[in-house]
This record gives sequence, C-alpha cells and structure tokens, in this order.
Amino acid sequence: MVRTDRWAFGLAAVFLLAGAAAAQPQELKAKAREVLERYQDAVVNVKIALKLKSMRNGQQMQSQDQQLEVAGTIIDPSGLLVVAESETDPGGMMKAMSGGRMQGLDIESEVGEVKIILKDGKEIAGRLVMRDKDLDLAFIAPMEKGLTFTHVALEKGKGPELFDDILLLGRLGRNLDRAPSVTADKIRAIVKKPRTFYVCADTLAALTGGFGCPAFDAQGKPIGLLVMRRGPAISASGGLSSAFSSMTPVVLPCEDIAEVARQALAEAAKAPEKKADEAP
Repeated sequence: MVRTDRWAFGLAAVFLLAGAAAAQPQELKAKAREVLERYQDAVVNVKIALKLKSMRNGQQMQSQDQQLEVAGTIIDPSGLLVVAESETDPGGMMKAMSGGRMQGLDIESEVGEVKIILKDGKEIAGRLVMRDKDLDLAFIAPMEKGLTFTHVALEKGKGPELFDDILLLGRLGRNLDRAPSVTADKIRAIVKKPRTFYVCADTLAALTGGFGCPAFDAQGKPIGLLVMRRGPAISASGGLSSAFSSMTPVVLPCEDIAEVARQALAEAAKAPEKKADEAP
C-alpha cells in the first residue's frame, strides 16, 4: 500500500511538472502577443537615401546613390528613433566582410533624405542627428515638431540572465507588407568587457526583425536593442569565414543606449543646419 501511494504521488508529481513545462511556453506566447500589441507602433521602417563615395588612398574614384529601407525603434515620445549605424554604412560593412581585401580602399556613406514610415504607410521627413559607430547606433529625429509617438522607454532594469527567454520585436520589409513580427529566443552568452552585451542563441532568429529593433525579457520589459558587434579588422588571410565571425548580432542594454540618447535628444532640439545649396 505504501509503495502504491508513493507510486501515485510520483506519478502526480510528473504530471504537475509536465503541466508546468507546458504552461511556460503558453505564458511566453501570451507575453509575445502582448508585447506585439503594445509596442508594434514603436517599431518603424525608415527610408534612407545614401551617397556612396569610393576613395582610394584619399582620392575619390566614383560615387553612386543608393536607397535603403531599414527597421528602427522609437525611443522617445517626440519621435526620436534608433537604427543600427552599420545599416547606414554599407561601405563599412563591405570592408569588414572583405576579409582584408580592400586595403587602401574606403567607401564613405553620406546620409541624404530620410523618411520615417508609420504604421498606416504615411511617410514623414526625418533627419540624422547623431551616429555612434562603437555602439552601432544612429539616431533619427522627425522634422515636424509637436507630434507624439508610441515609444519603447529605455529604463535600466535587472537585465536577463544566461539562457533566459527573450522576445525580439521587429518589422518585416516592404515585400512582406512591413508586417510587425515577434521572435522568441534565449540568451546564450553575456559579454562583460569592454561593455555588457547579451548574445542571442539563435542568430538567424535574431536577424528576422532586423537590427535596431527592441528586445524584451519574458515579463515584457525592454532590455535593449539588437545591434551588430563588429570586431577588429580581419587580415586577408582570414577570408570570409573570419570576417563573418567578427560580426555578431548582440543586444545592447537599455542603460547604454539611454546615455547616448540624451545627447541625441539635445541635438534633435537644435534647428537643422541648412545645406549650401538650400535657399536661406
């Protein structure tokens, strides 16, 4: 009888544990839907016109115009938003991926017209106010003042721990109707030096929504933005595999972004400088 009771108790414990395991993904699914509903309007697509200038040993060789559309996150009610700086600098990415085969050749990226695409497809003019290559952040502000936007508040929190569940909110490209997306992932590493970064377990999943998009913990609290962490220059002998390994998607914590964002807000408050070819 005692054995039967123990067996029954053990079986009940197994069912309880199985139920708890099944409940956890359900809770994460519910939280993912909640995050999407609450913050989807804060994740936008941005059209950026670039002029790429090829320079060899300081001498300009040629230039060409390029149009980009990248994802970004609105981080302030005024509409200040962040995109990944690496996505506004294709020349720098090409050089990083060349495996050292572009020595002496530089491709400078000059940002021109910027358009912020809202949820309903409406486009509003924006301008680049600040870049931080080290953190892979580029800040864009709407030209029109007095508007109020849904935003993701970058508040310092406890931060995730190793193998914690996280949610990555993004927005797909034009070919997929710029639909909002959410992806579940886990933290596979926490880098402490030279600064804190959270490394995603599934690199491909991390890239689904796009760089410059927000990450949340399992409770739906923002933990940072997805950016590209680029390593030092790769020698030509390293090849493409070494080049790719030196570029890793990471989540940059909220507090690091907030510190730079304060400077960007101050820049955004200033009147934009007129170009030489513009009328006074």
